[in-house]
Parts: sequence; structure tokens; C-alpha cells
Amino acid sequence: MNSQHGEEAEVQLSKHDARLILSRLITTPVAPGSYSYLINAGTDAILEALQKNYFNGQLAEGISCFKFVEGDYGTGKTQFINSLARRGMDDNIVVAIVSIGQECSCHHLERMTRSTPTRALKF
Repeated sequence: MNSQHGEEAEVQLSKHDARLILSRLITTPVAPGSYSYLINAGTDAILEALQKNYFNGQLAEGISCFKFVEGDYGTGKTQFINSLARRGMDDNIVVAIVSIGQECSCHHLERMTRSTPTRALKF
């Protein structure tokens, strides 16, 4: 069972997808990409607040928004942002995730903007 949007929902996964998630969790210390929302824990209140205020509030009124997530390595940034992105897509919102780092520095906004379409999140 998976708690998504405060409701219990049964998730159907193929054996291949289940093995892929398990393999990623065991072999790498990174969130399992588009499957992150299936194992998300501890951030539902924040996700629900963002969904209410931005997805169902500002964006529904035609007001765009930008969110920046910062934190130390291994603190769950990728897990959180993938879970938020999934909620956005479930609400028919266009979502893009841009990783800012050495190759895409926030000090080079033009380079960061150009990289956005090629880094769009796909589910």
C-alpha cells in the first residue's frame, strides 16, 4: 500500500519494476527516480502544503512558481523533489527538475535555462 495525497492506494508494479527499485535502493544511495513517491516517508505534510498552496492555488490561478531545494548530500532532496514532481504531474502540471552543480551553475543562469528542456523529468 502507498499513501499518496493522504489516501491509501494499491500500486501495481511489474516484477521487473519492483526488482529495479530494490536494486537501486540496495546498490546506490540515491532515490529511485520516478519511483520515489512509492517509498516516500516523512514529508507528506510538506508535500500536501505545497500541493495546496501552489498546485491548487497559484498555478490554478495562472501564477507560475519556482522552488529551490538545497541540502547536504544524502538528506533526501532528490527523494523529496521526485515525490513533489509526481504529485504535480498527477495534477496535470508540467514539471521540470534542473540539477544545479558544476556543469549547470546557478551563477550562469543562461546555461541553466538552456539545460532545462533536456533535463525535463519523464515518468
